Amino acid sequence: ARAVAAAVAALDSCGYAICDSFASPDEIERLATELSEYDEEFELSKIWVGKEAAGTQLSVPAVRSDRIFWVCGEHRTAPGSKLWDSAG
Repeated sequence: ARAVAAAVAALDSCGYAICDSFASPDEIERLATELSEYDEEFELSKIWVGKEAAGTQLSVPAVRSDRIFWVCGEHRTAPGSKLWDSAG
């Protein structure tokens, strides 16, 4: 309960929280393995080029080279590997 209260306080004051030992090394390894199976599902990040509503989103790796994996509850995860997707 004390750790949860500390995390909530950090989120309120800083906008993020650090939770040491939140996941075990085995859980992290399993999650990394599971996510690597979805490599093709990651989308290139995009930037907005234009002014207000007049513009478009473009993928410009020289400006933003990260990729995003949308976790929206619709991805299919094997029942034994439901590490992050509540929809499974």
